[in-house]
Amino acid sequence: MVTAHFSSFEVSVPADWPSRGNVGKVFEGPDAFLLAGPVTEGSVEECIAAELELFFNTEYYRSQVAFQYDRYEETPGGIKVRGSLTNGRTGERAHFAGGFFKAPDAYVLYLWSAGDASEKTIALAEASYESFRVL
Repeated sequence: MVTAHFSSFEVSVPADWPSRGNVGKVFEGPDAFLLAGPVTEGSVEECIAAELELFFNTEYYRSQVAFQYDRYEETPGGIKVRGSLTNGRTGERAHFAGGFFKAPDAYVLYLWSAGDASEKTIALAEASYESFRVL
């Protein structure tokens, strides 16, 4: 893991995953990807949907992204989340794990579609969540 720096926070991300983006970033791995950044508009879900549309505009439309939570656990540092995301444009469903933070409002969310990536990706999400540090 390496440290990714944002304007108001930093977080650990997989070292060998290339990234792109300015304010919000996407880090792309072999079986999953990570969205991380500050909440810049609306709710955290609206911001993530907008980032999905920005980075994957032929696959996602922000108005057609729906979140379903299996875990929504408040902790002293933020909210740990896990669940699935439905892409209304394609009808596909992706799994997610990560966290939402307050002060500053931010998100770190891993997404993947293959079931065999779950255990490894959930471990990465836990490591990133625990590494979150306000600057």
